Amino acid sequence: MIKVAVVSGSSYGIGEAISRKLLEKGFKVYGISRTPPGIGNPQFVWLKADLMNESDIRNVPNQIEEKSIGLLVNNAGTSVHEKVLEFKDRDFNLIFGLNFIAPIKLTIALFPKLTNGIVINISSLADRFPDGLYGSSKAALNNYFETIAAENKDVKVINALPSYVDTPLLRSLHHNQKDFDWNQTNQPKQIAEFIDFMLDNSANIESGSRIVVVSGSQDDGEYDPEKLWLFVTDNKKLTKLK
Repeated sequence: MIKVAVVSGSSYGIGEAISRKLLEKGFKVYGISRTPPGIGNPQFVWLKADLMNESDIRNVPNQIEEKSIGLLVNNAGTSVHEKVLEFKDRDFNLIFGLNFIAPIKLTIALFPKLTNGIVINISSLADRFPDGLYGSSKAALNNYFETIAAENKDVKVINALPSYVDTPLLRSLHHNQKDFDWNQTNQPKQIAEFIDFMLDNSANIESGSRIVVVSGSQDDGEYDPEKLWLFVTDNKKLTKLK
């Protein structure tokens, strides 16, 4: 595998942890973020870019000197706490812009360099549950990239669905919730280790797959609360599937 990787949202949290793990594995890492990461490694190249700015996204490939990229990790994302019928337009545009549109446009911009490469999206287990704008943006992301996988056989797509990850964003969202169990969260390092595992085992994974990522303390198997029914028009039979 070509040991050149691009990681979005690399300045802290999951993105920083993934970047450091890839550097340990001998990758040259291009890290995309608005603020400089604290990574002092000569094989790490910071690309200053605002992924809400289309011209910044279009300029990313021009800053990568290699002709081929082995791995793209779409990690940058955000969320807010709002009731589902009370969201503000700016929050809708930010969440869908950064969580859904930006990964698509970044992947399109880098696609000529990704032949035989891997795209891993850091999505969320929230796509399985009622979770407002955030969960909806992640569900849309997963569906879109499954379509990319179906239409482009020379690139492997994997959608990672972590449960809660102890990041600065999660801390800011739950700082007032005294009953939130931080012992039930993943650590950014564990998500980085998942990426490491995927690199070594991707040949066994079908492109377009969604992979739930949980810590051992969360492994109760209850990951899909979808209320799915089947209605057969010929005999008007209704059956609950899940």
